[in-house]
Amino acid sequence: MISNSKIKMSSSQTSLNRSTGFTLLELLVAITIVGILSTYGLMSTWRNITQGEVDRYTQFVESGLFNLRARLTQYKRSCVLDLTTDLTTINTWGEPEKILEFQQADGSQSNAIRLRCCEDPVTFENIQCTAAELNGQPKYRFLKIEGTPESKQVEVSARQSEYEISPAGISTSGGTLTILIRSKAADPRLRTRCVEISGSGNLFSGTWDEGSNSCYSS
Repeated sequence: MISNSKIKMSSSQTSLNRSTGFTLLELLVAITIVGILSTYGLMSTWRNITQGEVDRYTQFVESGLFNLRARLTQYKRSCVLDLTTDLTTINTWGEPEKILEFQQADGSQSNAIRLRCCEDPVTFENIQCTAAELNGQPKYRFLKIEGTPESKQVEVSARQSEYEISPAGISTSGGTLTILIRSKAADPRLRTRCVEISGSGNLFSGTWDEGSNSCYSS
């Protein structure tokens, strides 16, 4: 016969196993929760990285326009920005190399007349001055550095087709120049950034509000 002490030991061991073990259902629930949290964390990290690419390129555009305006003031030149030479209409999204950058994906330089900062000696009209050195001066550019990793991950759009900046750094066209930057990734939670130059020469960047068609600081 089995002694009472052995029965009590077996009963105690069974209770211990039940209190320290996991059922299959509990394991499945735990795995599901971990999977959801991991997926959320990965998506959140991905969005932060992707938004960071947009934000850095926005800073490149703002910095580039600031330097361009400073050069025009220094050398007392006016400059016409034609941002739709490779596109059919304004407000069209495209690759940076189609709107702002002269360096193309194959390493060549665009011949599009997007930036006219020199005067023709005969007609005195603004002509392209980015293809050759100007008396030892650096070439005029929208951005100081082109072909960055960020430029391959974003799209840009111009709200105006043409804009002129005077040697004083203010606009002779009137109104405001707005350039939009967004990620190529289709995620509505990613923000569209904007860079604006006002008619008085004020330059700033922010977040674009599609509803009000305005750029606000963020």
